[in-house]
Amino acid sequence: MAIIILIGGFFYFKYFPVIERYIGMNDNTQDEVKVDLPEGVSVVERDGERFVRDERNGVEIKVEDKIEVVSHDDSLLFYNQNIVDVPAYTYRVVDNEQRLSIEEWLEELNREEWLMYYSEREKIWAENMMGYKIKNEGALEHFSYYFAFDDKIFIISTAESEKYEDIAKTFKIIKGGYENKN
Repeated sequence: MAIIILIGGFFYFKYFPVIERYIGMNDNTQDEVKVDLPEGVSVVERDGERFVRDERNGVEIKVEDKIEVVSHDDSLLFYNQNIVDVPAYTYRVVDNEQRLSIEEWLEELNREEWLMYYSEREKIWAENMMGYKIKNEGALEHFSYYFAFDDKIFIISTAESEKYEDIAKTFKIIKGGYENKN
């Protein structure tokens, strides 16, 4: 009997957050963007479109309707409300204290971690800056888009490159004094 209770408790605590999020998505507010964001990050509406604005880092990216935006550790997770267990795409920021160009930073990352598909990287132009699209290693297709600005590297990742590449291309710098070093 104790084993059954332990197994039941394991599954409850493992899957309850997903079930809770799914239940919350079926409350007739599906046209809204749901948010759970840290201070300095907000969803703004402009010209009938929604954007996640990260004032802390001076950037923004478009967010589609019916997307739930959740803060997790140092990342933002963008969940499609129809698929609750895996984020549609993620956004995170890493420090670039040496202020390397995106090419230099990726070369350093490749030396340290050996990016399997580094040689197949593809230049990508976002709103006001150039970055790179790189396929991540692993059995499933997964892509990351890398952009550099000031002392930060911005990474947008998705398993659905065709669907969300246009979203990655909306990424832009919103604070003044920007000079693209790339």
